[in-house]
Amino acid sequence: MLYVYIIIISIIIGLLRNGKLSSLSQISLKRIELIVLACLIQGGIIFLGSRNIKFVLDYSSYMIIFSYIVLLLAVWYNKKLKGIKIIALGIIFNFIVIVANGGHMPVLLSSLY
Repeated sequence: MLYVYIIIISIIIGLLRNGKLSSLSQISLKRIELIVLACLIQGGIIFLGSRNIKFVLDYSSYMIIFSYIVLLLAVWYNKKLKGIKIIALGIIFNFIVIVANGGHMPVLLSSLY
């Protein structure tokens, strides 16, 4: 649900800054397959982990760290894009927290409900 709020707020901020949604189609991402791969890995961890697939449960920490490395590589290839530095900073901060916590994002159990 948090993603929905982030998308809505981002659109509102963009419109307030006289941006156009159609401008998004003009962004030329390099190595988009790396972004897709990182999303597939993270989505696969959630989907297969919720079905108690042993391999995923055993190696999810390594897989999530690997997905962040792939994502950072994609950011590197797109380093000339406007705004990519702030995106990179957010990814790096998340990556540091996840690595420091053994491959898991620390979340209060009570926050999940």
